[in-house]
Amino acid sequence: MAGKIATRAAYGEALVELAEQYPELVVFDADLSNATMTKGFAAKYPERFFDMGIAECNMTGVAAGMSMLTGVTEAIGLTKAGTTARLRKVLEQYGLPIDVDASAEELIPYISNDKKMRGNHITLVIIEEIGKARLLPLAAEDLPKYIRKKDAQ
Repeated sequence: MAGKIATRAAYGEALVELAEQYPELVVFDADLSNATMTKGFAAKYPERFFDMGIAECNMTGVAAGMSMLTGVTEAIGLTKAGTTARLRKVLEQYGLPIDVDASAEELIPYISNDKKMRGNHITLVIIEEIGKARLLPLAAEDLPKYIRKKDAQ
């Protein structure tokens, strides 16, 4: 069996190799970095690795939220122009949602349960450009202006 490696090991190694070629590559992990061997990627590119916890179904909501938020932050100049289109193209290619059919008022109660919410403050992950993100702390009352309504797109 010399020369053969487990599929999951090959996957983890491939992600690291691809990350060197594609600086826009990020990994969203469902608390499985040991099992899927994404821990190598996390060690080498911690700023591009996001552990979502044991909540795989929540990750589709994160995709939609990331798309919606990036559309808003691009419109107000916090995200490089063209980033939203690139992000949405990838999400759609893999059948992930890019939006939700709900108003800001309808979404606020759900966002209020987010683990990044602390009292009356939330920290948003803002994509500055593909492969580069930063944290944006906000007061809860400022949150609605960062939620793009579907009919406003």
